[in-house]
Amino acid sequence: MNGAGLTRCAVGVASVAVAARTAHAFDGGEVIASNDAENQAASAAPVAPAGETAGAAAGWPIVAITVLLAAVVLVVARRRGWLRLPSADPRADQVTLRPGGQPLSTDAALWFAALFLLQLLAPAIPVGLLQGSVAADTLAGRATLQWLAYAAQLPFAVMILLRLTGSLGTPLRAAATGALALACAAPVILAASQIASIIQQVLTSARPDELGHETLRVLLDRRGDPWAWAVIAAVTIGAPILEEIAYRGGLHGLLRSLGIGPWATVLLASVFFVVMHLGMIPRDAAGGALAGLFALSILLGLLRERTGGLVAPIVAHALFNAANLILAWLLTPAPL
Repeated sequence: MNGAGLTRCAVGVASVAVAARTAHAFDGGEVIASNDAENQAASAAPVAPAGETAGAAAGWPIVAITVLLAAVVLVVARRRGWLRLPSADPRADQVTLRPGGQPLSTDAALWFAALFLLQLLAPAIPVGLLQGSVAADTLAGRATLQWLAYAAQLPFAVMILLRLTGSLGTPLRAAATGALALACAAPVILAASQIASIIQQVLTSARPDELGHETLRVLLDRRGDPWAWAVIAAVTIGAPILEEIAYRGGLHGLLRSLGIGPWATVLLASVFFVVMHLGMIPRDAAGGALAGLFALSILLGLLRERTGGLVAPIVAHALFNAANLILAWLLTPAPL
């Protein structure tokens, strides 16, 4: 991705301020992409009822502006070639094993086992062992379970990183690329969320929940709890790193190594990414939240392909989660 072009495109950040109230008042646009460790921790806690949604629906003009901005971003991205992905044999580039190793396609079983253990089994170990002994309905208990789950995931994350070549690339430049790409893609993510939320509202006649993630609700309801900072760190640091190693490292690399094309890989990994977040999305906010996560995941996959590493997707993922936390914090009234 051209740095100068991305910088100019980053004026789209202004659209976040324009559409923030829309994302807050109209649908479940405020959603964080959490790690499976968080899903496991939350599953041990009782889920509070959604409660009554406050505020009036956003005006159609604001929704139309967001969709128009998204269309402009997509047109610019297409004309600048940002959506064109390399078509070279994936077994000849960054998704192979380290020098001297065998192509990943001959070792797919090991990769899939590592990914499966990392994303599904490892978080269940501390949650299962501590079930009943930790109050998972408190922020202290939630934070404890999340960080213990991340610790259980870490060995498998390291194993995946060791099998990726060039996963770090040029860190500072990749980090800047991730931040600017998220700023450019913000209208697209918001538009996807808003359109899906409108469709859900029309089909169900039910107003979507304002908060698209259970963790957001818990944090906002208990924002004075000092343990909130441990949960915030898990959401903005732990989850982006471990999720991107799993999805954009392990799963993405596995699919590419098997000869699947870059765009098909991005889309397939995004479907899996969304499915793995279903447990944390309130049903009333499912349309907007899942569409937004799918659009985000496509961006993360594009960054993985375009930069050849994991730094850019990790940074974009972390900033996405942080932005949603900040917006929810600023726009949601404190509980009485």
